[in-house]
Amino acid sequence: SIYSFRGTKAAEGVIQPSLELALGNAYASVLSVQPVTKGTNEFDFGVGYTVEAKAVSFDTGLMAYYYPDVPSSVGTDTTFLSLTLA
Repeated sequence: SIYSFRGTKAAEGVIQPSLELALGNAYASVLSVQPVTKGTNEFDFGVGYTVEAKAVSFDTGLMAYYYPDVPSSVGTDTTFLSLTLA
């Protein structure tokens, strides 16, 4: 498959290993995008915490995206904070 980032082809053919860990209401994850041929490596790191109150759950998390092959001057270091109600 072709891996795209923001509408731009980043790699053609990738392997995407991931690891997810949870302890109680806390969780952490790491996802890696490794091109089979020429392309851009990517690592996604996430942490979060879920609180449940009766019929509603609150989930807050932080995601960081890291591109080791791209110079930092390009502006690809991206971090997101999210709050989800379910």
